[in-house]
Amino acid sequence: MRLLDNHRALRQSHGVKDSDVNDERPNKETTMTDQGTEQGGFSKTHHFGKWSRDRFADAVVVTGPQKTIYLSGIGAEDADADTVRIRHLGDAAGQARYAHEKLERLLAEHGATLAHVVKTVAYVTDVRYKSDYAAARVAAYADYELPTHTMLVITALAHTGMLIEMDVTAVVPA
Repeated sequence: MRLLDNHRALRQSHGVKDSDVNDERPNKETTMTDQGTEQGGFSKTHHFGKWSRDRFADAVVVTGPQKTIYLSGIGAEDADADTVRIRHLGDAAGQARYAHEKLERLLAEHGATLAHVVKTVAYVTDVRYKSDYAAARVAAYADYELPTHTMLVITALAHTGMLIEMDVTAVVPA
């Protein structure tokens, strides 16, 4: 079963239809381990609250030996351009999808996946972009537990034309 089907509250809050949604996800923590913490291994545990369980983890606790990856703001800057060029000008949904694609590529370059993300801070320049960002996030994390997440509405981002940006932290077993 894909976790996308379990993100019912997030989908509803953004006007996504309830059809094909399976909301059987228990209100409990989930754990990813590697060799178990009792043998000096790595453990990442997601803790969910009642209302937030389908939107974000309230806390992600990482123990054991690990590598932490701090990613700078990820937005719609063209990763292949020699100078700053913003993709999907005026299209918040396109920028959000592209930013999540860039995130997955950057994580892969450092031996990580979306499963290793423990915190995301998202910035949007207009509250109306919240739904576009959320839809891209739900699609990107369809097969993964949601990390902790904070969303801020701000007046501007670093480059003209940017509508959405993410600051991401990931942790992988060492």
